[in-house]
Amino acid sequence: MTSTGYDGEVDEDMAENANIYLKNTIDLNQLREGKEGVEFEVDFDRTNEEDEPSMGCKYRTNNYFDKEQVFRNMNFECVKNPESTENDNLSPFDRIAREMEDISGDGGVLKSVMSAGIGSVVPEDIHVRVHYNGYLENNEEPFDSSRLRGKPHSFKLGDHVVIPGWEIAIATMRKNETARFLVRPEYAYGKLGVPPRIPADARILFEIELLFFMERDAADKFMSLTEEEQAETPFEKVLEVSNTERTVGNDFYQNKQVTKAMNHYSKAQTLLEDVRLKDMTEEEKRNKILLRVYLNLAMCCLKIGYYGRTITYCDKSLVFDPSNVKALFRKGQALHKLSDFDKARSFLARAQKLSPNSEDITKELKELNKNIQKFRLMERSMYAGIFNTPRPDAGASANTGAGRNPGGGRGRVLAADDKENDGAAPIIKTPKCSLFFKENMDACLQQFAKEEELSVDIPVTSFIQDEINYISSHADKLKLNWKLATKNDTIKILTLSKK
Repeated sequence: MTSTGYDGEVDEDMAENANIYLKNTIDLNQLREGKEGVEFEVDFDRTNEEDEPSMGCKYRTNNYFDKEQVFRNMNFECVKNPESTENDNLSPFDRIAREMEDISGDGGVLKSVMSAGIGSVVPEDIHVRVHYNGYLENNEEPFDSSRLRGKPHSFKLGDHVVIPGWEIAIATMRKNETARFLVRPEYAYGKLGVPPRIPADARILFEIELLFFMERDAADKFMSLTEEEQAETPFEKVLEVSNTERTVGNDFYQNKQVTKAMNHYSKAQTLLEDVRLKDMTEEEKRNKILLRVYLNLAMCCLKIGYYGRTITYCDKSLVFDPSNVKALFRKGQALHKLSDFDKARSFLARAQKLSPNSEDITKELKELNKNIQKFRLMERSMYAGIFNTPRPDAGASANTGAGRNPGGGRGRVLAADDKENDGAAPIIKTPKCSLFFKENMDACLQQFAKEEELSVDIPVTSFIQDEINYISSHADKLKLNWKLATKNDTIKILTLSKK
C-alpha cells in the first residue's frame, strides 16, 4: 500500500527523516512474485523541505510517533489474551477471521463493518480519501497509520498505487464507513514482505475509514451548472470540490505530471476565486485553502520554467500572508532564474530572516552569489570585446573607418592597401577576441570545471563569433559539452555542461 499523509498542500514540510524518496517507483507485482528481486535507487536530491506529497513509500515506520498517540491506536485483538478461557488454539487473526465476510471470493480479503456508512458504495475509477491503521499479527501497535500522522491518505481507485487488497476492500465501502479488513499475503506484500518492518508471508489487518469520495471531474461538473445553481450550492460543498481538485493535483504532482497537476490546481483556483461568500468566516476558510493553491501553482510553474507566472502566484500568496516563507523563497528562485539578481537577493534574504535554519534558502543564496560573480566576470569580458575588438558596422558611412554604430561597436576597418575613393568595396577585417577576454573566460571555465554544478548558461548575444568560437574551443579542451541556442528569437545562450 502506498502510505502517505498531507494536509492538502503539496509543500507541507514533513518530519525530519520521515521520508526516503526513490528515483523510480517499485513494481509491487514483481516484488510480490519474488523471482528476481527489485532494484531501486535512492533520490538524494529530494529533501524534506521539498513539497511533494510522499506518495511513493510502501510503508512507514512509527518511530517518530508520540507514544500516547500510539497507545490510543493499539489493537489488542492482534495479540493473544493470556486470560482468555477459549481453548481453540486459534491465532489472533484466525479468531478475528471467524466474524468476517469473504469479499474476494477466495478468502484473500475478509471484511467486517465496525461503523456503517451512508449512501451508495464507492463507484469505479473514483478518487477517495481515507484514514487507516495497519497491524501485524502478534503486535498491537500499528506498523503504519494515517491517524498517527494526522493526515488522511488520498488516491484513485484503479490506478494501482495501493496493494490489491485495498482496491478490493475500499470498493465495498460507503461514505463515513469504518471497516476492518484481513488481507492475505498474496493481496498484500507477498512472500517477501517488506523487511524489516513487514515480515515475509504476513497477513495484514487494516482498519479503514472512508472519509469521502468524489469523481475527478467534479469541478467540471460544478462549472457546468447554471449561475443560479452554482449560487445555491452550499459553501462547504464548493470547498469540498476545491479540495478534491487540489488533492488530485497533488497525486499528479507526486507522479511528476506537473502540467496535469497545474490543470487541477487551476480548477480549484477558479472555484475558490468565484465562490460567493456570506461572511468573514467563509472568507477566512476560502483564503486559507486558496493560499495553498497559489503556492502549489507557484511550485509547478517554477518546475517547468514559467518564472513570470511563478512570481504572479507568489505575489497572490503574499497578499494573504506577507511573511509566507515559501512564497518569498519561490519568488526569489524565479527572479534568480530570470537573472534579476538584486530582487532575487532581496526576497531570498527576507525568506532567510524568517527561516534562518533553512538549508535550501542558504543553498539558493550561495548559488545566487556565485552566479552574480560569474555574470560580472562575463560582463567585463563582454565589454572588453565591445570596446577592444574591431566589429563590422553596417550602418557606418562608406567613406569612414572610425565611426561608432548605435550598439557601441567599431565601424568598418579598411585594409592597409585599400583606397577610399577607388570605387571598390572596402575589405572588412574579421573581428578577433581580445587577450583580456581570453584570460577572463579561461578563469571562468576552469572554475566551472572544478565546481559541483552540472551546467551553466552564458548569455552571448553581444559576443562576436570569434569570442563564441573561443569559448566552445576551450570547453572542448576541458572536456565540457556545449550547445548554442536562441531564446525568444533574440537572446543567444551558450550552455556548458559536464560530460
